[in-house]
Amino acid sequence: MAGAGDDARFLCDIESRLVEDAQNTEQVTDTLTWLGDIYSLVARQQPDEAADVLFDHVDDLLLEQQFQSCDDLLRTIDLKRLDRNLLIALLSITLSAKEALPYRPRLLERTRARLTSSDPGRVDRLLDGLD
Repeated sequence: MAGAGDDARFLCDIESRLVEDAQNTEQVTDTLTWLGDIYSLVARQQPDEAADVLFDHVDDLLLEQQFQSCDDLLRTIDLKRLDRNLLIALLSITLSAKEALPYRPRLLERTRARLTSSDPGRVDRLLDGLD
């Protein structure tokens, strides 16, 4: 079982990779900012705006073929801070690049577990076609 120290090291490793992969520090800051924006919008019950931010930025990563950065995002995004629609949106937008995103199957598993606890009777329908 991973502890807080393991989580911190993992996040530090990811941050290091993001910095290495990014063309400049501004891009890394932008990623952290828009992810924070999504969390804030969800907390303020503005799911449509949160979905717009998610789609815009993940789509940009995929169009720029920044698959490692996108995969790192899938690893680190806090699913507990996203609502059901954003979980589905994240799986939907990354579906076309699933072969380039090694963590995506794990994200699908984590999403399935989360939805099983909140919407047990609808999980299969919600996730249909997203694997």
